[in-house]
Amino acid sequence: EHPPQPLPLHSLGGLQQMHDRVAREYQERVGQDAEAVDLDSPIPAPPYRGTKHIQALTDPKAILEEGALMDHCVLSYLPAVRAGDSALYKVEFQGERCTLELAGGRLGWTLGQLRGRANARVTPETRTEVERWFATARNASARPTSWMPQLAHEDESEAYQPDELQGVFPL
Repeated sequence: EHPPQPLPLHSLGGLQQMHDRVAREYQERVGQDAEAVDLDSPIPAPPYRGTKHIQALTDPKAILEEGALMDHCVLSYLPAVRAGDSALYKVEFQGERCTLELAGGRLGWTLGQLRGRANARVTPETRTEVERWFATARNASARPTSWMPQLAHEDESEAYQPDELQGVFPL
């Protein structure tokens, strides 16, 4: 059996076709040999909580299923997800289905790719919804939630709670 001949790359369309073919072949190979990508090992928790419309892909099998359903190469991001450099979410908004990548870096998390089936562009409404969610999630995580450790007392019911200091330290 001869390996497939590469497509001529005379245009962006040719490059897109080659990418799509490679992504499909990768999905098929992983489907035949799931041990090749270790679908049973856990991945880091996503940086932000999802919503009704935006849900984190929390394990390798979910990422594999996302790539197969959406016909794109999201599974190839698994090493970056394992390293904590990417986080992946599925988005379902106003009848549109797409996949979101958050990219981690020195400055924190940023919006990465947002693509529909076969890497199609998403509608402006979906992009706006994702940007709104991301801004809210990022701002919420920037606020310290437990900025002061609880002080232990003999009677645990008397432990100091941060709410008791409301107004003492501005947040």
